[in-house]
Amino acid sequence: MDFLAGVKRLRQECGVPGVGPITVVDQTGEMRRLVDWYAQALIEIQLEEIYWNFLRKSLSFDTVAEQNTYEVDTDVGLSDFATYRDGSFRIYLKSGTRGDEIFLTQYNYDNFRDIYLYGTQLTSYSRPTTIAHTPDDSLVLGLPPDDVYTVIGEYYRTPVEVTLDDDVPVLPARFHMLIVYSAMMSYGMFEAAGEVYQRGEINYKRLMNRMRMAEGPNISTGASLI
Repeated sequence: MDFLAGVKRLRQECGVPGVGPITVVDQTGEMRRLVDWYAQALIEIQLEEIYWNFLRKSLSFDTVAEQNTYEVDTDVGLSDFATYRDGSFRIYLKSGTRGDEIFLTQYNYDNFRDIYLYGTQLTSYSRPTTIAHTPDDSLVLGLPPDDVYTVIGEYYRTPVEVTLDDDVPVLPARFHMLIVYSAMMSYGMFEAAGEVYQRGEINYKRLMNRMRMAEGPNISTGASLI
């Protein structure tokens, strides 16, 4: 269901008389409110969780010999970055093969700083085996690389907006009605339409629970303390 189809469904569910809209662009009055409520609902749904599976993407960048820190935008090349997927980083020698690929052990930055950003560790070069991300989201490797390596990993992107008629929400298609239900609550509050608000709320909670189970972060238990 693209943006235009979603707004049409929202109008239908809210009981707004008439037809349309024929486009989401340059609307005015009530149709503009429906368009804006739908677009905002999509953003807010994506912000409900940081770790939605549908916002998960891959990253890859090459190191520079003797450089240990890589900025998220200029060096890693991410323009839609929200947060890293911890534990997803691997490294291999660029001039070699993927056969020598290893996992990078990820450290908390404070611990990493005390071990690797200290004294001769800053001028000792080797194949990196550890990684951390700094408070400004740069990636830092330990030890600094002695050659050109390729680092791969995963991250979660920022919310994806819709602006044009045929823009399709990033949510899996089976959950697109979640956007409509959320926007119905905005309509219900604005118009003091309690029945519309309640119907939107009930269906939103039901479908959100399903999406959390399907697309939310995996929940695992830790090892025994004994």
